[in-house]
Amino acid sequence: MRLVRSILLSAGLGLMAVPAAADPWFLHEFGELRAYFKDWLVVCEDEGRGACRAVQYQPDPDGDGTWGIARMAVHRLSQGGHGLVLYIKGMDSAAAHPVTVLIDERSWQLAPEDWRPGDLAVRNVAETITFTDPLIADQVLGAMRAGLSMTVTSGDGQTAMISLRGLTASLLAMDEKAQENAQ
Repeated sequence: MRLVRSILLSAGLGLMAVPAAADPWFLHEFGELRAYFKDWLVVCEDEGRGACRAVQYQPDPDGDGTWGIARMAVHRLSQGGHGLVLYIKGMDSAAAHPVTVLIDERSWQLAPEDWRPGDLAVRNVAETITFTDPLIADQVLGAMRAGLSMTVTSGDGQTAMISLRGLTASLLAMDEKAQENAQ
């Protein structure tokens, strides 16, 4: 019995010594360094030397695989903090008010001044909104880190279900890349 316990303890300690890691980083044909963390993908521009974002993508079973039916992106901002960008197929970005975010049991109803149509850099991106209030973005991101799933519903009735599995590991990988690039 003592031998069995020693073997099990050794095996358990051996497993604990292995750090949790993503699939290996790989260079995409677009020149982006990428790695998967459960349901999230980290994408770093310029072969890993540029800005990074974490993306959770919901494929469209009827589509061609390009856009999907929903996409949540968390960008690491150069001035600090994070930018949150949401795409929902069919959403009228200009008429999305109110936007409701539900993470597990916690809910936010975003006022029109808390978001704007479009992506971080380009406003005329269809079916996409960007959170503009940094306080709300930080609160939502904090809840996302601790949560299991997120549902976002726009005022025009479009809904996205976003898995949060792997988000925290993705954010840590983005931070590590930023530190590597700062050296």
